[in-house]
Amino acid sequence: MMQKVLKADSTSLIIALLILDAAILAAGIGVHFVIPLLFIAVPLVLLIAILYPEFGLVSVIFSAFLTNPLFFWLTGEYRAPSWTYLLKIILPLAALLGFYLSGKRFEIRFSSVEFFVFLLLGIYILALLYSPDITGGIGKLAKVVVAVLTGFVLVPFMRADSKSFHRFFSFIVLYGVLMLIYSAFALSTGAFATAGRFYAGIGTIVYPRLLGLVNLVNVFFFSTAKTKGRKIFFLALIAVTLFFEIVAATRGPLVAFAICTIIYILAFWKTKSIYRFSLIVLLVIGLVGLFALAPGMQKTRMTEDISIDQSALTRAFLYSLSFRLFLQHPILGVGFNGFSQALPSWAKAVGVVYPHNIFLEHASEMGIVGLLAFVLFLLAVFSRLYSSLWGKDKLSGDLRTCFIWVAIVFLYFLANAQISGSFAGNYAVYLFGIMLSQMA
Repeated sequence: MMQKVLKADSTSLIIALLILDAAILAAGIGVHFVIPLLFIAVPLVLLIAILYPEFGLVSVIFSAFLTNPLFFWLTGEYRAPSWTYLLKIILPLAALLGFYLSGKRFEIRFSSVEFFVFLLLGIYILALLYSPDITGGIGKLAKVVVAVLTGFVLVPFMRADSKSFHRFFSFIVLYGVLMLIYSAFALSTGAFATAGRFYAGIGTIVYPRLLGLVNLVNVFFFSTAKTKGRKIFFLALIAVTLFFEIVAATRGPLVAFAICTIIYILAFWKTKSIYRFSLIVLLVIGLVGLFALAPGMQKTRMTEDISIDQSALTRAFLYSLSFRLFLQHPILGVGFNGFSQALPSWAKAVGVVYPHNIFLEHASEMGIVGLLAFVLFLLAVFSRLYSSLWGKDKLSGDLRTCFIWVAIVFLYFLANAQISGSFAGNYAVYLFGIMLSQMA
């Protein structure tokens, strides 16, 4: 049986996050700090995970995702040193070991979702072996592995305490605030002014994908708020984050958030609550803003710092190249991260190194084998979703509420993955897909 985990307040979360990020920042001073980091940070991670299994583990794993932005801030380079990918694996594994050594036990459920996740990881590793860019492929694979580990570990202790889910969502909001502060500081120091780095600059300044997630989390908090003051507070917070989401002017997050917003509006448009009605009005205004203002911002984004059009024509080129590579290597594809090696120099120069569609990326790099495995993974997730909301395994109470919001977040990242980011960049599809399976 699963035992209840140790309790810890939000202060422990912040302390654990700051300590680990300080260690990662220290490593950015020079490569010669790597060995001391491994001897200092890993034992520290173990200690945090043993003392605070819940917050220690969550903060460690999410801090692993902070590695690239922090090194970008320190060095002004979009690409972090290659050895940092090692940290992305070592730190979560150390946290897992600490969780185990703390004496806490949890159950991990295996179903078709988990089966296809492990099948996908096996295919990714196989495709890495014949990849023309093994070094870059390892970096992409690291993010996916960390996401899978996160999905497996987060839910078991959340099932032990429904309030943990609220604390987990609180952490996402904290993460978003820290990213906004960091981004504003980096912008003020001119770290994003480098010519030809406009894509990295815009993507990092506002973290549009993260802002969309924070928006959805704020809607979740609004929906579960019990007092008038909390509802008004989250209405104001949604208005602020929605503004930044529009300013981001990034296609994928805009479309993904619009889809999730429409789902929410359709679900509650008959509401009699004045606060929920106010939220719906705010979201409708936000949708109008997204579609009215985004085209102009996109035009500026495409022409201000770069002479190569990165709009519809570029996407058409990426899609056609994906199909061509798939037809040339239909069974196993060109290899993990192999798409980038087939690109012309102008595309590599501006950072267009993936198809911007998660299905085409699987098809071109892993052929029909990888594409089929990914489709089966999604079908398994949707099957679990249907069963848990309307089928024989129907959930109820707080767990059902949390499950619905994880499902919406999963749909958000899946929609984003159709037009923005690589599948490594959309690692949350794996994370929240596994979370849905483990919660059911």
